[in-house]
Amino acid sequence: MPKNTASQWILSLLATAILLTGCGGGSDGTEGLAADISQGNAEQIRKDYAALDAKSSGSEVAPAAVAQPALHPFAEAALAAVNLARSQARTCGTSHHPAVGPLEWDARAAYAALLESEWMLENNTFGHTWPGGELVWDRLTMSGYDWSKADENIAAGYRSLDKAMQAWIDSPPHCVALMRPDVTEVGIALVPGREGSTYLSYWTMVLASPR
Repeated sequence: MPKNTASQWILSLLATAILLTGCGGGSDGTEGLAADISQGNAEQIRKDYAALDAKSSGSEVAPAAVAQPALHPFAEAALAAVNLARSQARTCGTSHHPAVGPLEWDARAAYAALLESEWMLENNTFGHTWPGGELVWDRLTMSGYDWSKADENIAAGYRSLDKAMQAWIDSPPHCVALMRPDVTEVGIALVPGREGSTYLSYWTMVLASPR
């Protein structure tokens, strides 16, 4: 969702509207989250982010050049799913997209995704825009990511990574974001719902390229 054109802003609003009907909590049963993702990946994202931030603080090189933490199992699975989807040409609605190159996992992008998922959980809501108007590029900036391109996909209610990924692939605006050739890094956050939550789970994918 680059912020420099009115048409892209309209596309972002359309994406939210489509996702509200296409990725709702009632679409995937009410049995609760699968056991292997019942805790989400928030704790690991925080650990990775803290480790990266500590390395950046004590380094003379730019933060973007500091080595990323080793991937944990959820991140490995999420990254593999994203890159598998990008490795195949596909039609997103009415637009055709050729296969594009793989992305790398980024701890700061994952932290930006976590900020969004936790905001949706805490406010029992679903959407890209925070009350102050903050969007994905603002969350990346909060996370210390010096971005040049940014996009965000959200989903709610899905009980597995495979089903959340398929929902994004099946939704044209989110499919377009997934297939962008001008992003190089990704982070995905999963936060389980809790008692009183509208949705069983809150998923955020942040795609970005550093400046």
